[in-house]
Amino acid sequence: MTPDPALDSPLAWGTVGWASDSDTSFYDLGDSSSGVTLVNVTLFRGRNPAASELDHSVAQGHEITCQLGGTFFGVPPKGTRVLVAGAEPGGLTSGNATILQAVDPRGTQIFGAQKPGDVCISAIGSLSRLIMKADGIVTIYVTKGNVVGGASICLQILPDGSVNLASPYGAIALAHDSLQAMFGTTGGVRLDANGVALIGNALALNGGQVSLGANASQNVVLSTLLATQLVALATWVTAVTTALSIVAPIGPASATLLTALGIPNFSTSVFAAS
Repeated sequence: MTPDPALDSPLAWGTVGWASDSDTSFYDLGDSSSGVTLVNVTLFRGRNPAASELDHSVAQGHEITCQLGGTFFGVPPKGTRVLVAGAEPGGLTSGNATILQAVDPRGTQIFGAQKPGDVCISAIGSLSRLIMKADGIVTIYVTKGNVVGGASICLQILPDGSVNLASPYGAIALAHDSLQAMFGTTGGVRLDANGVALIGNALALNGGQVSLGANASQNVVLSTLLATQLVALATWVTAVTTALSIVAPIGPASATLLTALGIPNFSTSVFAAS
C-alpha cells in the first residue's frame, strides 16, 4: 500500500467514530494489562471533495484508531470534533495517533460566565458538570432529566464551611449558625441556637410514644393562658373527686373510672412560656 502523504503531518482534525460504527462500538477501553483506550476517528483529510453526500460537519476521510490523551475524563461521544496528533515515525496511523483535544460547541450553555482561574469539567453530550471557582466555591450540577430546560439540581460547597443542596423536591442549607431543610416550599425544619422550629401549615406527631421536654417536672412549654386554665382544671377535678368520696365510698369500679378521668397536677408538669 502506498503511504498517503496526508497522514505524514503531525496534526489533523477529525470526528470521533467511523461510518460503520454504532453509538457504542467506536472505542475499546483496553484490558487491565495495557490500560490503553483506543478510539476510532475519521479524519477530514483524505475525503473526496466532489462527493455529493459530503457532510462538512462530519469527517469523511481516512479512518484511523487513536489513543486517548491523558487529560480526558471520558471518551468523547461519536461525532465529536477532535484534534489528533501523530508522533514520528508513523504519523497519523492507527494506534500511533493520539486525541489531544475535543471541541464542545455548547460554549456558555455549559461553562457559564467563567472568570480567570475557574475550571469546569463537563461530560460531553450531557448537562452534568463540576464547576470549581477560583474563589473556592465548588458546585456539582445537572438538570432534571439531563435535558435543556430541566429543573436545576446542584450541590454547592463554600470555603466558609457552608453546604447547600437544591433540587425540584426541596433544599438543605447548612451554615455556621443554622441547618434548614425544606421539602417543596411549604414544609421543613430549622435548627439553630434557639432550638428547633418546624415549618408548615400543619404539624402531626405520629408514634406509639411521644415525649416532649427534658424531665417530668418541666417538660412542656405552654402559653400563660393555657397553663393557667390547665392548673384550674386540675384543681377542679381534685375537688370533685374529694366530694364524690364523701357522698359514697369509692368502689373498685368507681376508682377505675376516676383514675381514667384523673388529670395530673399540671402546676408542676407545665410552665408558661416567657
